[in-house]
Amino acid sequence: MIEEKLVKSIVEAIQALYGQAVEPAQVQLQKTKKEFEGHLTLVVFPFLRTSRKGPEQTGHSWCSPSCAPHARVPSRRPRR
Repeated sequence: MIEEKLVKSIVEAIQALYGQAVEPAQVQLQKTKKEFEGHLTLVVFPFLRTSRKGPEQTGHSWCSPSCAPHARVPSRRPRR
């Protein structure tokens, strides 16, 4: 399933970026709200202490071009 692959990649990214091991159960994916683009949303709040950054900065650090060139981090602004 795609969610399992995403969770595995997220766990690996956290390890690579912060040297912190996390359990797959800590990774939360939710259906994206209708007013935003996308299908799934990663809940970054459980990882803010590890990243030592705010939510938006944490999401952007995971989606750098070298890490995931196809991924985008949406802003908080809903689509029109």
